[in-house]
Amino acid sequence: TRIQDQDADGLTFPAGITVVTALDGVTVDGQDVAAGGSTAITVTNSSPSLIDVIVVGGTAADAVGLRVTETAGSTAAPTILRGTYTATALSGGTATAVRLEASSPRITDSTIGGGGVGGMATAATSYGIRCIDCAGTTMTNGSVNGGAATTRAIGLYGTGDMTRVSFTSTSFQGGSTSAAASRSSGVFLESCSGSPDFVTTTTFGGSSIGSVAGTTRTAFEAEGATCSPRLSGGRHMGCEVGVMCIGVACRTASPCTILNATIVGATGSGYHIFGVRCLTGGCASLAGNDVRAGTMSTTSAGP
Repeated sequence: TRIQDQDADGLTFPAGITVVTALDGVTVDGQDVAAGGSTAITVTNSSPSLIDVIVVGGTAADAVGLRVTETAGSTAAPTILRGTYTATALSGGTATAVRLEASSPRITDSTIGGGGVGGMATAATSYGIRCIDCAGTTMTNGSVNGGAATTRAIGLYGTGDMTRVSFTSTSFQGGSTSAAASRSSGVFLESCSGSPDFVTTTTFGGSSIGSVAGTTRTAFEAEGATCSPRLSGGRHMGCEVGVMCIGVACRTASPCTILNATIVGATGSGYHIFGVRCLTGGCASLAGNDVRAGTMSTTSAGP
């Protein structure tokens, strides 16, 4: 079964729907719009089950595959089992495969990818998961990919309240960027609050589309004194070959805890490569880790 959305809000689940209501084995195509935003599936203050759903966000300046929103006094905690979620933005726009706004879904074995995967990027910015105050969200297994963008691609971009958030055996990739001085990150937690857990996860900073100068690839990064993620095990690699490649970066007093992980700046050569960077008071505890930078390029300066 294939559903073609007829408006920019897409297929909607309004308040009051519970887990017993299931969307199973369906493909949902978002509406293409010339201006503004488009969302393929919108869940508001409800908790349906999405099982083996394929979501293709419509092409828009602000393109979203799945949006889950919770307002004060309500609950939005859908169960998301398997399935594929993508979005593709117009040139210069923003693509977000899954956007969580004060909501707390339970995600298992799902494939979540950003916009413009395969081929040249059109979006300026692309996210796999955009988490805004997504306290209580959990994800087990599956993968999250930032997709393709010109300037910024992030697998998981988290801000706000991230208490009780956990990811277990999930793979995060920053995706690919095509502009000079662009950046990609497998995970970026910016001034979040709480101690989100990353247990045996894999993070990869990303790569370039073609030959690009001055790029930065970071597998896992966090910043802010209230943002205290915990990494337990797993493998975190900045890039294969690149200009600036960073395994893990904890900045601006972010008290990261990193235990028993394998951390690599670059598997090949790079001009500026770091296994772990603790900047401006960042990092709280590192123990039992295998940390390696990589191989410096033989040329004296990067592109």
